[in-house]
Amino acid sequence: MVARWSAGKGEVELPETRAGYPNGVLVSADGRFMYFNAWTAKEVRKYDLKEGKETDMVKLDFMPDNITWTKNRHMLAAGVKGARGESPTGSGTPCIVAFGVAEIDPDNMKSQTVFYSEGKGALISGVSVALDTGSAIYIGRSRATDW
Repeated sequence: MVARWSAGKGEVELPETRAGYPNGVLVSADGRFMYFNAWTAKEVRKYDLKEGKETDMVKLDFMPDNITWTKNRHMLAAGVKGARGESPTGSGTPCIVAFGVAEIDPDNMKSQTVFYSEGKGALISGVSVALDTGSAIYIGRSRATDW
């Protein structure tokens, strides 16, 4: 579930926001819509804060962890495709298969793949965030050590 916190009311659960590992919350500039990831469902959901309900969603081919705004007021979602087996380090941690970055138009909730790492020999794994600076996209991961 997603909660809203304010000084006057504290934490309040937003109805219709229960989803598998909700994460990566953004709010539109006008404060009308909230967007959040349903990580295990591989979805980014659109929620109308005025009406108190989900109004749209987009399905991705990876598990979106965080979302950020782009320079053109679209959203960038980043996350991992999944995990399998054990890390080559023998740590017992699952091996991350691949990661993806998608651009989403918040008006129609259509997505376009920006980058998908599978088979590309990516330099980084466990990607959890992407940030658009206009001339480049920076990506970060969820752990300081390799998976």
